[in-house]
Amino acid sequence: MRTWDEIDDRLSYFLDDTTTDETDRTWRERLRINSWNWAQDMFCAHTPLSKVVTLEVLADTRTGRLPDDFYAMDMLHDTTEDRWLSTARRRQGDIRYTDDDVLEYWLWGGELKLEKAYTEAGTDLQLYYWAFYPALEFVVDATTGAVTVEQNQIHTPRWAELALLHLTAANILAPGEMQASYLGEWDTRQDSGNPIQNPRLKSIEFHVRMYDDILGRFPKANVGRSG
Repeated sequence: MRTWDEIDDRLSYFLDDTTTDETDRTWRERLRINSWNWAQDMFCAHTPLSKVVTLEVLADTRTGRLPDDFYAMDMLHDTTEDRWLSTARRRQGDIRYTDDDVLEYWLWGGELKLEKAYTEAGTDLQLYYWAFYPALEFVVDATTGAVTVEQNQIHTPRWAELALLHLTAANILAPGEMQASYLGEWDTRQDSGNPIQNPRLKSIEFHVRMYDDILGRFPKANVGRSG
């Protein structure tokens, strides 16, 4: 598994910003980390992280709490019955009996609804789901401004690294694009041009196109968006 230090080193060459002194960097580490986290979240639309956990059943015995990193549903396994639950399918006019005990589920309002009662905090149900990638976590020293990365593990697949570097670069360039547009709109710089004549904007568009082009060479994960 790769770490942020490895990705950040490659990102430095990618951005032509290889100084090791944080104060001399063109693109500071906080912006780099946040931009990578945003890129990871967007990448889930192509290939999210596959995970399995024991579903936490709430006190009403018919509601499951979805994990905080839940992106989309895959399957739900009843380990006692040794069967996979089916997605509940309803039509207008159907009667729903609240005391049914059928192996079905449905998603609503950020919760997983069950058509069979399960023991609260039991371990009967295994949730197979697609997840967001763990974000890099960091703290900033209030005095020195130094960045300490506390969660530095990278879980995205290695084949997607180049695409994610392009999308991260696009995110990093966005704040400068806003400034360049402002300068152009109000003519506060004679060489700023107008908001359309914005090299940062062109660079952002290039990096996003490269991200899309690279990912287009790989098949998407078979994610069912039932949530």
